[in-house]
Amino acid sequence: MDASEQARPLSSVDVGQTVIGATVAGQQGRLAARRLRYNSSTMPKLQDKSAVITGATRGFGYEIAKAFLSEGARVMICGRSHESTGIALERLRTELGPGISDRLTGMACDTSDPDQVAKLAERAVHNFGIIDVWVNNAALSGPYGEIETIPREDVEELVRTNILGYYYGTLAALEHMLPRRGGKIINIAGLGADGRPAPFQAAYSSTKAWVASFTRSVAGEHKDSGVGVFVLNPGMMTTDMLTQVCVTSDAARERIERLPTVLRVLGQHPEVPARRAVRLASSATDGRTGLVVKVLTPWKLAALLAADLGRRVTGKKKSVPDIKITRAGPSRCDEEDGS
Repeated sequence: MDASEQARPLSSVDVGQTVIGATVAGQQGRLAARRLRYNSSTMPKLQDKSAVITGATRGFGYEIAKAFLSEGARVMICGRSHESTGIALERLRTELGPGISDRLTGMACDTSDPDQVAKLAERAVHNFGIIDVWVNNAALSGPYGEIETIPREDVEELVRTNILGYYYGTLAALEHMLPRRGGKIINIAGLGADGRPAPFQAAYSSTKAWVASFTRSVAGEHKDSGVGVFVLNPGMMTTDMLTQVCVTSDAARERIERLPTVLRVLGQHPEVPARRAVRLASSATDGRTGLVVKVLTPWKLAALLAADLGRRVTGKKKSVPDIKITRAGPSRCDEEDGS
């Protein structure tokens, strides 16, 4: 470097680049430290905790159950039928090994029925002695289409499951948690929870807006009770709720046919948000309540968009599940899957 280069004053661009570089380096350092702290603990995060997870026979609920079991929890799952619950139990034992058998149980439960939800709680207490965590996840998405094209019975059932089901589950959990001043309730939200409109999903999105408001309100009512009440919005996931869609009109079909592109960019495997459920259920949130956790934050969105751009530049492809679209008919095309 000659004298003229040494004497050259810094320009605003140089200063800007220096500041940006320092900021990025600082962020990377903090992330590395956070990962180090995360990985430094070998103790399972939910060791000896007992959890009830509704709608856990497939999709997001199944992944939450799997994550909880992997972190040492005792887990009670439920699905709408004995068959689906039995299949899920066997699948979990196969994937996680026979060692979890004494920490895993399940039963059929229609969460829109308060008596069945009460029995679910009683069974969990009978098996585990206590309920530390209750996850309300069982939900219906309903057909996709203009509100006037959706059968009234479908909307009514959606409301019973997505609203009353969460209400009954929350009551059952509070009954066991308030007297001992401890426990955590995690209500799974979804599209509409932020209050923004969701055309063609008016009924579903409205129930998720209700879930978010209901959960924050209950948290405010019991802020000094020792019970944590949380909202978890997992974002877009590659579950049956998005890959098997029932439509009621041509306009709805046309809109859904664009979904693979959106899934390619924003879709995540449900095990990703399931890790956030673990954190909410763990000691990391002790003494806190009313948290609203969004997995798809602005930073996460930017990262997903950047990753997609990188794949397109390098020619790599992200596998996206096929979208199965059916036209609404006399038979139902929906089951519980969560969020």
